[in-house]
Amino acid sequence: MVISDITHVAIMPPVKPEAGLIDKVAGIIDKDLYSTGLLLAGKMPRLIAHYHSAIEAEASVKILKGLGLTAFSCGDTFLRTPTPAAFSPRILVNGGSEIEFRNLTGISKKFGSGDVFLILKGKAQLGTDIETTETKRKFSVSKTIVMGGIPMWSKVKEKTVSKSTEIKSFVRLYILDSTEPAVEITQHSLDYGYLNEKLASSSLINFNTAIAELRTFFTEAIFDDRLTAIEGTNTGSVTAGSDTEVNCKLLYLYYKELRTQNQ
Repeated sequence: MVISDITHVAIMPPVKPEAGLIDKVAGIIDKDLYSTGLLLAGKMPRLIAHYHSAIEAEASVKILKGLGLTAFSCGDTFLRTPTPAAFSPRILVNGGSEIEFRNLTGISKKFGSGDVFLILKGKAQLGTDIETTETKRKFSVSKTIVMGGIPMWSKVKEKTVSKSTEIKSFVRLYILDSTEPAVEITQHSLDYGYLNEKLASSSLINFNTAIAELRTFFTEAIFDDRLTAIEGTNTGSVTAGSDTEVNCKLLYLYYKELRTQNQ
């Protein structure tokens, strides 16, 4: 069997697990109490079980929901597939009844106040390899022999690779029927001139002001900023791809499941 056949079961850890919950969940997912306790802790959706078929996974989801947990399933391929680059606007225009986002090529997207389902604010840690070439002097045996034992040196070029880490602050807007973000704004991607009297000298302050205005406009959208805390992976056995991307997908599925339960 290949990894892509796996269906994962995820839950949102409860704020305060009821007595006996860990024992019950451990029996469902066939894990020891200690491992199950760790999976039921935290503030992010967690992958707690992995099945060879979607039918098995859904059966487990149903039982977990019966215990009062918000549970859902998702395919391994879905989690591992890189998220396509989202629409990245440069200009934002608030037209009163709708907000228009425009990118540098003139393409635009318009949304009414009720069109956005979820707003995720977060930070992503980006690693970049930087290659540098340095010229060094190296003792030359052959030249030294030719010169009768007089030490001779040659110039050689050596390449070194260092890792540069950058923290990217972002906000993503999702509509209800797509797991892919409809719009992504990063701290340095937007022209903040539209803020007028609210414009500050700091891009971070402007970024947060822009998000506050989006939240005010999209009154029905859920807002979640837990991804602003950059931590190690907490999603279980899925390791391919970015933890940020996996967490964004799990948060979207969690809020969609929560919406379904509340209808």
